Amino acid sequence: MRFLATGVDVPTALRSHSWLPGKTALDEGAVAVDSPLKVYSSEDPPKTAFVAVRHHDYWYYIKATDQESKQAFSLLTYLFQLQSPKAPTQGPVLTVPTG
Repeated sequence: MRFLATGVDVPTALRSHSWLPGKTALDEGAVAVDSPLKVYSSEDPPKTAFVAVRHHDYWYYIKATDQESKQAFSLLTYLFQLQSPKAPTQGPVLTVPTG
């Protein structure tokens, strides 16, 4: 997740906040690798986006034309669905008269 977070465009006004992660090995010049997930930010709602969310007065979104990011996001969604526990279900309801 930290590797994927390197592809998030953090607005300049938020870069000094203490809740942002610190430097990573990639920031220090070990190996420059592009993140397969690119998330853009804007103060205005995006006009064409695959997915978008508003957080801390900014919009974060994946462009509808960015196929690689769309595939990475879809894979993450699928993996989270596999990981999440299923809600317990009740047994079948009897509809046949028993009397």
